[in-house]
Amino acid sequence: MLHSINSKLSIAQAAVTLSLVLSITAPLLTGVAALLWAGFVAPSLEELPETAAPRDLRTW
Repeated sequence: MLHSINSKLSIAQAAVTLSLVLSITAPLLTGVAALLWAGFVAPSLEELPETAAPRDLRTW
């Protein structure tokens, strides 16, 4: 009986530890992914707006 209580406690501790680790690492990994996206991927996706050719103002 004592062994089953200890094993349940260790499973609960493992669950709390896993929850804590994930709650800390998930935002950090999201931030790293955002920085990598902003630094490497997004600049290559940037499209410049198409502008009209300069007008010859003498025709006005």
